[in-house]
Amino acid sequence: MKKVWLFDMDGLLVDTERLHVRFWKEVLPGDPKLIDELLHHTLGTNGEMAKDVAERYTGDRNFMVRHNAEKEKRMHAYVDAHGLMPKKGAVHLLTYFKNHQDTCIVVSSSSYQDVRYALKKAGLDEFFTCYVCGDQVEKTKPDPEIYLKALADYQIKKEEAVVLEDSINGIKAARAADIDVIGIPDLVAIDHLAGDHVAIYASLEDVFSQLSHDSFHLFEK
Repeated sequence: MKKVWLFDMDGLLVDTERLHVRFWKEVLPGDPKLIDELLHHTLGTNGEMAKDVAERYTGDRNFMVRHNAEKEKRMHAYVDAHGLMPKKGAVHLLTYFKNHQDTCIVVSSSSYQDVRYALKKAGLDEFFTCYVCGDQVEKTKPDPEIYLKALADYQIKKEEAVVLEDSINGIKAARAADIDVIGIPDLVAIDHLAGDHVAIYASLEDVFSQLSHDSFHLFEK
């Protein structure tokens, strides 16, 4: 029986990925097609992995780092003014888990401060007291470190856990940690990753519907 749910945040619980892409495009100079490719390959990751991607596409390892402060300034100003939207089905699913006394943990490549800020702005902070964030690990997704840390920190057996992710990097990280995964596509197609221990659903609302119908067949569609 699955009783522990490990949630990515950006693009999965909160509709932030589009905002990240929007404001990165505003501040990053250069060929728009190159920037699109760069952002595509950095979704779901940060830190050294993002630097590796930036170096591969621009020859400059700190290309994104130099513009990060301005991007964050613009994004925070927007969010302060307009708030954030939870993703479809997020409230229903989290309420279901809360009512069943399941454990929900945010496992995000974003920093702890940014995670708490975004969840509060989306009205989802009441559902979480447990977090493992990008500034608590050395290697980020697709490396499994962050998910292995979640298992260790909260004394979770991988057999009773499920990861919920929207990105290719996140799904790869979860599977490298040998945890079952539910994928919910956001900005990047992930259908090709479906298979043993990876189920793809269109939205969190669909996951909620399946769970409330028959949780034992969550990975059989």
